[in-house]
Amino acid sequence: MAKESAIRIRWLANESDEPEVHQVARISQEVAGPDGWTAEDIVRFFKKKNGTPKVITIDKKIVGCMFYTQCDGYSLLELLVVDRENQGKGLEAKLLANLKRLLTPRRTEIIANIPERDVKTQVLLRDNGFKWIRTTRSNGPDAIYTLRYTRTKEDKHFLHKCGR
Repeated sequence: MAKESAIRIRWLANESDEPEVHQVARISQEVAGPDGWTAEDIVRFFKKKNGTPKVITIDKKIVGCMFYTQCDGYSLLELLVVDRENQGKGLEAKLLANLKRLLTPRRTEIIANIPERDVKTQVLLRDNGFKWIRTTRSNGPDAIYTLRYTRTKEDKHFLHKCGR
């Protein structure tokens, strides 16, 4: 019988994790081209005041990451990526579910700006309740699609946090 892998989502609090995160985040450049994340972007994000980096691990190996920023009234999803070997296994959805659970009565939305060519992420977000709200032309070759997830009052996690 095959051993079941231990999947865990945790804060990225250890500098020794950075090389693995850089390796996983490099996939975003392959998909999003010039709008993808560079090593410098990751270092800049770590220094950000309201930035929160999380990783998803399988048997203690980092296989994906999610970076988001807490803003007034919403969370800004800045990076969501899983390594090629583990894509399509629902890990991205687990990361999104983790972020959705952090929404509060005062912070009820998640916003994501996705490059036009990153169709895979657009579909993933749409399948997880995000809706398109606008398209913005960028200085690069792609337009940027802004998608939004809005917590509804019917959502059981939202009702629980409201004390209902």
